[in-house]
Amino acid sequence: MTHVISRIKVMSNLNIVERRHSQDGRVTIQHLNRPRDLRIATFPTALGEKIVVRIHECLSETLAFDHLGMSVAQAEKLTNLIANRTARCSSPDRWARARPRPCTVAWAR
Repeated sequence: MTHVISRIKVMSNLNIVERRHSQDGRVTIQHLNRPRDLRIATFPTALGEKIVVRIHECLSETLAFDHLGMSVAQAEKLTNLIANRTARCSSPDRWARARPRPCTVAWAR
């Protein structure tokens, strides 16, 4: 199993020797003629090293709000938030409360 973890670490430009600290990386692959972005996270455990691979689809186009399933009222509220330069977006990220960040959203009009 360590061979598989080492191979994934090499593909995502991580240090293959470091097993006692967490690492994050990424790699883009082609699957079914479409690019996929793999986000790699490694972390130490009592029984060795574990790895998490999250698969994201690389979108070559930006989507309008109606393609995202938003209602007109929700889209207007989000547009107003984005237009306000001091607006902050909430995030499911567990560190979002400690580190608020400004909104950066792109969409087609």
